[in-house]
Formats: sequence, structure tokens, C-alpha cells
Amino acid sequence: MKRVKDELLFIAVLQFFLFCLTSIDYIVNFTLYRFGLRFDYEWANIYWTLLGLIWISVALLATSAYFIDRLENVSATQKKRIYLKGGLIGATVLAEHYGGFLDTLFFGILKILGHPWSYAWFENWWWHPYSKIFGFYAMPQNIVINLITVVALCICWWLVDKRK
Repeated sequence: MKRVKDELLFIAVLQFFLFCLTSIDYIVNFTLYRFGLRFDYEWANIYWTLLGLIWISVALLATSAYFIDRLENVSATQKKRIYLKGGLIGATVLAEHYGGFLDTLFFGILKILGHPWSYAWFENWWWHPYSKIFGFYAMPQNIVINLITVVALCICWWLVDKRK
């Protein structure tokens, strides 16, 4: 029971951290523009790189935290399952960022609130890396990528849990 409480606490702290990180992203992408920030790839690339490194660090932290105390006195088969689950935990955290989930959530909330930036649902997200790959990228494509990511993760989790 103590392990379950520890895991729930860790998940709560992790989600709070991710909320704070998303809030910083909101400040950069919305609030600072009202104070005259002008988009420039010179600062944006540095910001995106650091943001991506933070997400990778959080994924590694989540994965490492899962491994702590689980790898002692277990069989090789159990270790393999622990490694798979730990890797999936990290992949799930990264999917929140790279799979488009937070963009979908963020712009969905803006749309519900009637925020002026909710137009971004159908406008080309020219700043987004996927826009360079696909030539055009907006919320409908983001939702598709998000759904593919969620389905892939669900299949992976199901396969790991199914495995004995």
C-alpha cells in the first residue's frame, strides 16, 4: 500500500511540474507577445531546444523513479518487464509533448474560452517543426498525430501488461 501511495504522490508531483512547464510555455507564447516580443528563430530555436531537453529530463526522471527499489531480488523475466514498463513511462511523458497532446489540450481550452488565439485551430502553425515536414500543419493534423500516439501507447501498455 505504501508503494501505491508513493507512486500516486510521484505522479501528482510530475503532473504539477508538467503543468508549470506548460505555464512557462504559455507565458512565452502569449503573455510576452503582449509586451512586444517578436518571433525570431534565433531565440525560438534555443527556447525549443531547452524545452525539449527539460521534457527529456522529466521522462528520464520518471523512468528512473520507477526503477528505484524494483530491480532488487527479481528474476530476469521480471526485470525485462520492469525495463519495458519504465521505458513506457518515459515514452508516455515524452508523448505529452511530442505527440501533440498538450497542444490539443491547450488550444482546445482556448477554443472553449473563446480566446482570440483559438483561430489557430485551422491556421497553419508555420513555427511548428511538423509544418516544415508536411508543408502545412494545424489542429486537425495535430489531433490525428495525437490519436495515433495515444493508440500506439495504449497498444504498448496492453502488450506489456499482457506479458507474463
